[in-house]
Formats: sequence, C-alpha cells, structure tokens
Amino acid sequence: MLKENGVTPITYFHSNYPIELRQLCDPPAVLYTKGNEILLKKQLRVGIIGSRKATSYSKMALEFIVPPLVDHQIPIVSGLADGADTMAHQAAIEYGGETIGVLGHGFSHMYPKKNQKIAEEMAENHLLVTEYPPYFPPAKWTFPMRNRIISGLSSALVITESVERSGTMSTVEHALDHGKEIFAVPGAIDSPLSAGPNKLLDEGAKPLWSGYQIVDSLL
Repeated sequence: MLKENGVTPITYFHSNYPIELRQLCDPPAVLYTKGNEILLKKQLRVGIIGSRKATSYSKMALEFIVPPLVDHQIPIVSGLADGADTMAHQAAIEYGGETIGVLGHGFSHMYPKKNQKIAEEMAENHLLVTEYPPYFPPAKWTFPMRNRIISGLSSALVITESVERSGTMSTVEHALDHGKEIFAVPGAIDSPLSAGPNKLLDEGAKPLWSGYQIVDSLL
C-alpha cells in the first residue's frame, strides 16, 4: 500500500533516519516520507513557524529571511499549517530553495484541505514527512506531537508572528530543550501577534531582520 502511494517508511534504525531525531526523548519509531529524502541528510535546516492567522507582516519578513538561506542551500522546515507555515514553504519554493513539511496526520488526509496543491508540489519536488501511517486522521493532539519533529529537524528556529500562548510556543519549548538557537521577528507593540516574538526577545531570543544573521550564526 505504501509503495503504491509513493510513501517511503524510514524506521528508527535505518541509515536515512535523521540523527537529530534520535536525540529526542520520544523519537518517532517510523518516519513516513514523500519526496526528496536527501533533505534529511542536509547538515543544516532552519525551521520557520508562526501563527495560523499570520498577516502580510510575516510574508514581508520572509522576503528578508528566506533568500539568504536559499543562497546557502539551507532547507526551510515548517508544519504546512495555515498562515505562517504555508508562507514559509511558499517563500522557499518561490526563491528556488528546498523545503520540508512536517504533517500532523497521515498522507491519505490533508489539513487544511486548501493546502492540497502545495502539498502535492512538495511531495514531487521537496519533502513531506509524518510519523503517522497514511490512514491516520488529524487530531488536536497530533499537532503538538508534530512540533517536536519540526524542532528536531531544525538547526535553528524562527518565529514570525504568534500570540503569547500557542502551538508555536510549544515548538519553541522543544527547541530550547535541545539547545537550538531561537530567532524572533520583532513586531509592533499594538499587535497581539507580536506578543509571542516580543516576549521571546525579552527572554533572550535573537532579534531577526535578515536571513544573513542565521547564516552567520550557523556557518
């Protein structure tokens, strides 16, 4: 069934299993993949996440953040959710880069449904991964579980827009637990979606206005 649907399972003991995920306290036993598995072998990857209700401010910020990463062949990791995640994947594709989408469900489902087209493009030319078998539907608890994989695959994590308490912040907590560098895009003080990044900046995250800052930090 997996072969017929173009799905490649990578077990914990397989040579293609990302070494970074083995460092998690609860690593996925199996990663189901569609697309270019070589992206799992890349030495550096950058996670870009944010609110499902992200505004044009996130999209504008990505114009400054993504091109330098693409220039250095650093793939963009995100969760293919609505809002900031989708913007991050689209920016990577538009600027000629590579991107990895981490799903909170199996490949027989798509959430949100409007992302079906970009998901198909990523399965063809980039990479989709999930720890759930194809028949597994999305559920409230599967997305927080997915967040640890986004964090695990990322050498550094970028937050564009987010409210103070959100799934975005749970991904940040995973990243902090594993010593990942956190970058936050400063936002207007009158925007609720700036509360998350601005609080992270107050707690020691690096303010971000250019992708070259990430490149300089990682290389």
